[in-house]
Amino acid sequence: MRLLRRRAERLPTEERFLAISHGYRGLVGRDPSSAELEAFEQHLADDQSVGDQLLALASSPECLRRAIDGLDAAGSGDEDFVARCYETLLRRDADPSGLAHYVSRLRDGDSRETIAMVLAGSDEHVNHIAAEAYPLPDLIAAFPERYARAHDASGAETTWCYVADSEAAYDWINAQISLHGYYDRPGIWSFSVNEDKRTMARIIASLQPSRVMDLGCANGTIIDCLDDLGVYAEGVDLSATAMRRASPLARTRIHVGDAVEIALPHSCDVLAGLDIFEHVPPSRVGALIRNVASMLEPGGRVVANIPAFGRDETFGEVFDVYLDEWQTAAAADEPFTHLHVDHAGFPLHGHLTWATTQWWQSQFEAAGFTRDTTNEQRIQVEFAQEFTDHPSRRSLYVFTKVAETS
Repeated sequence: MRLLRRRAERLPTEERFLAISHGYRGLVGRDPSSAELEAFEQHLADDQSVGDQLLALASSPECLRRAIDGLDAAGSGDEDFVARCYETLLRRDADPSGLAHYVSRLRDGDSRETIAMVLAGSDEHVNHIAAEAYPLPDLIAAFPERYARAHDASGAETTWCYVADSEAAYDWINAQISLHGYYDRPGIWSFSVNEDKRTMARIIASLQPSRVMDLGCANGTIIDCLDDLGVYAEGVDLSATAMRRASPLARTRIHVGDAVEIALPHSCDVLAGLDIFEHVPPSRVGALIRNVASMLEPGGRVVANIPAFGRDETFGEVFDVYLDEWQTAAAADEPFTHLHVDHAGFPLHGHLTWATTQWWQSQFEAAGFTRDTTNEQRIQVEFAQEFTDHPSRRSLYVFTKVAETS
């Protein structure tokens, strides 16, 4: 979901310095020193973002030490201690496997401080606290006329939504996402190799491709994971900054450009679009898919992970049509005009197209694709446990290119 946006306009310098000062106060409880501000300015000159630097601060020893202060309360058992670390640092209950793992480490001799520091330094904790320290304006308060309350299916609760009832409305919210560096906010995605990315690489590799193109590859972690599996992969991403975070191998295989428009020097037989297609407005989805078709050899396949709403013939119902205002659009197989937003008024995860699984399938069919339900069903069975751990990944399609498009 990194590539389908215009390059973010830079915040004014004064706002960036205010952002980093706010981050220091939130993350380490003090203002930055003159030397730290000078280093920040140099990092900006080197094209590092505010988000990059908040992540670095959130993972610093000073911040981690502050995060675990007071956790080692005397008198509690090992399980209680690990559970408290999860609740305090990760803000959730400990999963059974994690609880067992860290209790076992304590009993094997690791100190409580070591375990707390490991959890404090995890991507989950670092991304969460860095995201909280990243300043975003309250769009709902500033532009209340652009928002409305939508009702859940029971009618008992309401949710703030952005009303995207015209192309101009999509242009406006897209501009806000770009202007305020929403995609730079930590926690929107992870740049590190993790088990989820290894799983997605295994799914792609199970199609036995000879050449893979990862659309929205960011810093190329999927490229690296596929290389570990003996599969050659390249990638496309709009962000040259993300490419600079890539491994030496991946960096040589990333094409910088907008996926809706980019022309590549050669085709592939499998293209991966993981959390990508929903980041363009509905009016651009068709152009994106047609360009995807141009990148594929005849008979080539697309592996697409898309948050599609409603019941699907292969993967069931991953995302239900939970707002009343969506019901009419869902029945007509049209994109939803009420986009669920976060507390600041930005569409959740930056998603611009919210639609049913039938709508998404029709967009690919219109571009000359058909669903490969045989491989979809195989993947659902082979990776059932991985999808249990990451339920949103279950909303996964395999499409085959069956016709050339004009």
